[in-house]
Amino acid sequence: MRSVWAGVAAGALVILAPLGARASCVAITESQATAKADVVFEGIAEPGQADARGALISPARFSVLKYRKGTGPSVLSVAIDAADNGVVRSGEVWVIYATGSTGGTLQTSTCDGTYLASGPKPFVTETPTPSPTPHPSASVAARPAAPAEPWPWGISTAAGVAGVAIVMGIGWAVARLTVGTR
Repeated sequence: MRSVWAGVAAGALVILAPLGARASCVAITESQATAKADVVFEGIAEPGQADARGALISPARFSVLKYRKGTGPSVLSVAIDAADNGVVRSGEVWVIYATGSTGGTLQTSTCDGTYLASGPKPFVTETPTPSPTPHPSASVAARPAAPAEPWPWGISTAAGVAGVAIVMGIGWAVARLTVGTR
């Protein structure tokens, strides 16, 4: 019986594992990332200590090409969150959204908005503020129904939850057959 539940647990982990990688970041807009950051710049990763795969070991040094927010020296030291370790390679151009002082080591991660300049931007689309709709002042306008809130966890989470339910159902059926034959 224990082996059946171990199989169910392993199946659940396999289904939910892809969700954990992205689920740790809260979706933000480019405006929110810029507001949160102390400094935003485009920079080239300089050669430095690297692991066997050629990924720079944090903190990495960047030659600043252009400051988008803030000012500072032409070379900055940036500590990249451990979850992102292994993604920065010498010679790559990055757009860095960082916190801290440009006189010390800045802190960043892909969750802060930092991205490889040649790759896609990691931001969600800005939601435009709706313009007010004119209505006659003499009549009382009916209050429009509030739009339904979208499910905040997205399709992938729904699929993961459904997958766990399926795996647990299969595990339960196998357990019933195993116990029933003894």
